[in-house]
Amino acid sequence: MMRLVCVCVCVCALCCLCAHIQNQQRGTKVFGIIGNPVSHSRSPLIHNTAFQHIGFDGVYVPLLVDDLARFLEAFKSHTDFQGFSVTIPHKVRLGTCFPV
Repeated sequence: MMRLVCVCVCVCALCCLCAHIQNQQRGTKVFGIIGNPVSHSRSPLIHNTAFQHIGFDGVYVPLLVDDLARFLEAFKSHTDFQGFSVTIPHKVRLGTCFPV
């Protein structure tokens, strides 16, 4: 039963993500979760559902990132992305880049 629930959640998340991607406009704000693996994350489902509920023109996407340093360097000057959440394994490493 648990496996079926997980599959349903993943399918629903994918459908929600596809709907948001199809409705993007020039002003759509792009957010994402970076990690490896990232396909298991429920963050896109949670955030895209919230965006839709409040009428926010944004999309939250999963981003499979192997090399955190290269990713950050490539996207630091892009204004298309508004923000990222970070998950394993990069969350541990990112803490050393930005000490509190």
